[in-house]
Amino acid sequence: MQPQNPANATISDCITYANGKEKQKLQQLKNDLEKEINELSNRNKLNQELLIQSLQFVNLSLDLFMPEIDAYNYERPGQTSQPYGEGRSFFNSKV
Repeated sequence: MQPQNPANATISDCITYANGKEKQKLQQLKNDLEKEINELSNRNKLNQELLIQSLQFVNLSLDLFMPEIDAYNYERPGQTSQPYGEGRSFFNSKV
């Protein structure tokens, strides 16, 4: 019995139609391939977690250097001046 479309045959189809040593070799290759795919999947998940943690660290660092300035000093009602000028930075960029 031959597969209906050999161009779309999977490794499992090949194992089904193989004999003897070829069947063992294909089975071993399939197992090795599955092992590599699982390892890559685990690495991908770890990399994704590391990227998320890196982005969280970058956002934390930006928040430390450029905090939201609500009101650090007393202001009269209706006063709209910003204590550190334009923007959110504590650092003076003019030298």
